Amino acid sequence: MINVLPIKNKIAIKREYLKRLLIVFGIFSFIVFFIAIIFSALIFFLVNKEKKNSAEYLSLVEKHSTLSDGEGISSFISEINSKVKIYEENKRTGRIINEVVKKIIEVKPAGIKINSFSFKKNNISFAGISETRSELIYFSDKLKNSGEFKKINSPLSNFLKEKNIEFNISIELYEK
Repeated sequence: MINVLPIKNKIAIKREYLKRLLIVFGIFSFIVFFIAIIFSALIFFLVNKEKKNSAEYLSLVEKHSTLSDGEGISSFISEINSKVKIYEENKRTGRIINEVVKKIIEVKPAGIKINSFSFKKNNISFAGISETRSELIYFSDKLKNSGEFKKINSPLSNFLKEKNIEFNISIELYEK
């Protein structure tokens, strides 16, 4: 192909090409520079925030870990000792709830479904649904005859319906 453009026009076109190339390069550089500034500012703010958090944490640790404060340490030790005493007393006097629930489930017939348990110091209450009245009576008698529990309270309202009985039973435990 023959190029019939005069040399002046060729130079003008080349200059125009270089101007446009320089403009595109300048815009691209500006965008990259702008993104770099945004990321740098973001990193600066995050690092500054982390530095403040670290300083606060360090001052808090220094405040609470001063060994010169003998009263603070002794009060902390006495607080821990009192919690340990409470735990040991509960361990001696209390009864493991897991054993009681296991015993209740062992004597439960197949037609009874237990929905919820609630626990107090020496009292366990549970609610459920019994398919028939006879199964509920059988279950209540089994709990009474087990000898594991001090007192079993089953309200009269548990026995009014013949089928699909919603019941509540309260069991008082022996103190150990």
